[in-house]
Amino acid sequence: MVTKEGIQAVIFDLDGLMIDSERLALEVWRDFLAEYGKELTLADYRKLIGTESLSSAQFVRQRTGIGLEAEAIVEEHWRRLTIMITKKGEPMAGLHALIRALQARGLSLAVASNSRRDYVERALVTCRIENSFRCVVSADQVARGKPAPDVYLAAATCLNIPPDRCLALEDTPIGLRSALDAGMRCVVVPNQDLDGEDFTGAYSVFNSLVALREALDMVLQ
Repeated sequence: MVTKEGIQAVIFDLDGLMIDSERLALEVWRDFLAEYGKELTLADYRKLIGTESLSSAQFVRQRTGIGLEAEAIVEEHWRRLTIMITKKGEPMAGLHALIRALQARGLSLAVASNSRRDYVERALVTCRIENSFRCVVSADQVARGKPAPDVYLAAATCLNIPPDRCLALEDTPIGLRSALDAGMRCVVVPNQDLDGEDFTGAYSVFNSLVALREALDMVLQ
């Protein structure tokens, strides 16, 4: 439970929350698999949203029968997605205004992403927010990706702020679980490609970053 002293830091997820990347990731998966005569359904793809990369690759391998090892799938997917995000990536509506509002309140900001470091850095540059965060932690810098709490705990450690003074911002049930298991308050802005997901445990749920910014005083109290 968050202590009475209140929130001192806000830790952002990346994909689907700060950058509109999930549709691009689906495009990458489809183009990649088509070269091998394979495909993923939209229902299959939705199961990948928020999942760490090796688990995603193992699911794709099992689902499609593609003749590549999971590690090779991971490398090729990240290579292609990093190129795609540079060309087509866009920040989510309201992101820059939200960051400015949090900075104006003197809060420390960090990123805790289930993606790998080189991709995360490229995405932040694409969104023009690469200088907005004191700490950036990616899944390849910790022992376990989300839904384990490792990335959030590492971000809190980097900020030197206790987890119970940190607010996590997420868009998926997997990310929500990671933040809650780290002992953080978590606000969810649901991923637009996920319908009817269970966000039990979230402090609050908003339909956009714009709506979240308008309710900051309530969320941060």
